[in-house]
Amino acid sequence: MHYPGLGRRCRCGRATAAGSVPVLADISLDLIRLISEDVGHQGNWAVAVGANRLRGRRRWSPSGTFVSNHRYSADTYEESTGATLAELRDGPGTVTRRLLGPLLRSMDPEEAFAEDLTDEE
Repeated sequence: MHYPGLGRRCRCGRATAAGSVPVLADISLDLIRLISEDVGHQGNWAVAVGANRLRGRRRWSPSGTFVSNHRYSADTYEESTGATLAELRDGPGTVTRRLLGPLLRSMDPEEAFAEDLTDEE
C-alpha cells in the first residue's frame, strides 16, 4: 500500500534525540489514520509506546551538545491510550501528548515540546 501524505505534520528539521520521538509518534499515528480510512475502520484504536535503557539519558541536540541537564530516572517508559478516528484526523497532537507527555516533561520543561504536543489550528 502507498499512502501519500504520510507524516504531513512531520517537522523533521527539529528532530533531536528526544525530539525525534514525537516525530516518530506523529508518523505512526498518521499511518494508523490512513490505514483506518483506507479499510473503512471507524472504531477506536489502542496505541502504545515503550522504550528501555533510559536511565540517566538526557536530551541531545543535532549540534552534538546536551541541551538539558534533566536526566530520566527510570530504566523503561511505557504508556498507552485509546484514540478515535476523529482524534487521529483532527487531534493527533493530543494523542501524542497522552503517549509522550510524561516522558518529555521529565527530560525538559513541557514548553520545549509544545509544538509537538499540540494540534495545528
